[in-house]
Amino acid sequence: MHIEGSRCKGRATLQNGAAIVNDDCFTGDTDIVLCTNVSSTAGVKGTPEKGVLRIEGSGSDRVAFALIE
Repeated sequence: MHIEGSRCKGRATLQNGAAIVNDDCFTGDTDIVLCTNVSSTAGVKGTPEKGVLRIEGSGSDRVAFALIE
């Protein structure tokens, strides 16, 4: 597992419980992503698709994400 050098990592703020991260590094085929809620204990879900990472959670929570390469 390699995350440190990944260009597909960062933080997103949810708006009404959702966020979309646009980046060509997400292929959607076999991507595995880690998504962690850094502002509360509420769970989050990250769904990679071609060129997009869709994140779902609660309210306006901050979420850290990384593509595992």
